[in-house]
Amino acid sequence: MNLKSIVLAILLLTMGGCFVNKNKKEVPLSGKLIETLVKRAFTGDRAANDSLSNIYDTLLPPPFSINQIIIDSLKIGSSKFFSVIAEFENPIYNVFAVYDSALSLKLIDKSLNGYLTQLRRSDSKRSYWEVYEEFKTKNTLSFKRYNLYYIGKDTISKSLRTVFEVVTPSEKIVQDIVGFADDVINTKLYLSSNSTLRETWDTYVWNDINFKYESQLNIFDSVVTSIFHNTKSTSMGNEIRDKISAYRSLGVEVSADSINTYNNFKNSSDRFTIFLPEGWRALKNVMVTKQLKKEMPGSHFISNTLGASFSVVKIGETEKAEDYFTIPLTSEVKGNYTVRFSERIATKKNFIQCFEVSCINLKYLVIFECPILTYTEHKEVYEDIMNSFGVDC
Repeated sequence: MNLKSIVLAILLLTMGGCFVNKNKKEVPLSGKLIETLVKRAFTGDRAANDSLSNIYDTLLPPPFSINQIIIDSLKIGSSKFFSVIAEFENPIYNVFAVYDSALSLKLIDKSLNGYLTQLRRSDSKRSYWEVYEEFKTKNTLSFKRYNLYYIGKDTISKSLRTVFEVVTPSEKIVQDIVGFADDVINTKLYLSSNSTLRETWDTYVWNDINFKYESQLNIFDSVVTSIFHNTKSTSMGNEIRDKISAYRSLGVEVSADSINTYNNFKNSSDRFTIFLPEGWRALKNVMVTKQLKKEMPGSHFISNTLGASFSVVKIGETEKAEDYFTIPLTSEVKGNYTVRFSERIATKKNFIQCFEVSCINLKYLVIFECPILTYTEHKEVYEDIMNSFGVDC
C-alpha cells in the first residue's frame, strides 16, 4: 500500500461509518468522498491536502469560505476519472483538477478566474470537460472565457483556452462556437468597428502531437489583447496581476527583500519589473546581441526547460527601436504604456518577436524567442510574462 492509500484509508476511518464497509478491504472512490477531502484540504487539513496532491497551496492563508465545489466523473473505456472545481471569492484559490480512480492527480489548473461552470462534451473521437469563466478586469472589462480539457485514457490535457465574450463600456464582442466536429471547431465572431457590427469566422484544428486545438489566425484573441492593452485600469491598485499582488489581496504583505522568493524580478537601476514563473532564471548585466544592430547591455531571462527567453534593454528617451532592431515594428497599442511590436517571425526552429515599451521618459526593447514546435503549448506562460512587464514611471 503506497503513502496515498494509507492517507486515504486513515481519512476514511475518520469520516464516519457511512464510508466503511466491513465486507470490503477498499472503499470505492466517490464524488461525495472527494468533496469531503476538498473541503478538509482548504481548511488546512494536511492529510486531506496530501491525498489530493496539494490542491491547496499551503503558503496561502486558508480561505474564509468556498463558493462552490463541483464534482463530476467520466468513464473512458475501463478507466474512470473524477473532475473537481473549487470556486472562491478570491480567485487565487480557484482550481480545476482531474483524478483517476486511485486518486492520482492527472491534471491541475490554478489559473481560473471569477465564477466557474462546467459541462461535458464529446464527439465520435474524444471526450472533454468544458469549464467556463466569468470575471471582470480593470474594473471596466467583463470577460467570459472558455477552457476545453481533453480526457483520454492515457492523456489528459488542456486543449483550448479562448475568450468568447468581452463587454466594454462602449461595445460587446462575441465569439460563438457554431461547429464542433471530430477534428475541427468552427467559431463565428461578431466584432464592433466604428459602431458597425462585422461578422467573421475562425477555425481551430486538432493537433495530434500536443493534443490541442489550434488556430492559424487567432482573430478574437488578437482583438481582445488590443482592447486589454488600450484600457486603463480603475482598480486603484487592488487588481491581481501576479503572485505578489495575489498575496497582497489576502492582506499578506510581501517585502521587497522577499520578492525573489516568488520569482518576481525587479531591476532597480533600470526601473522595470517582470514576473518569472518557476524554472526561469534572470541574468543581469549581460550583452544582448540577438536581433540588434549592435550589442547592448541588458537583462536576460531564460527557461532551459522550455528553450525560451526574454531579453530587456533600456534605451534613451529620444531613441527609437528602429535604431536598434533589424525587425520592423508594425503594430502599436496604447494603455498605461505605449507598446510597439513586430509580427511573430519564424527563423529556422524558433519564433522571434520584438517589442518597444515606452512610459513617459523611459523606453525599453524586449526580444522574445521560443521554439516553434512548442509555442502554442506554452503560449499562456509567454503572454503572462510579457503582460507582467512593469515600468516605474
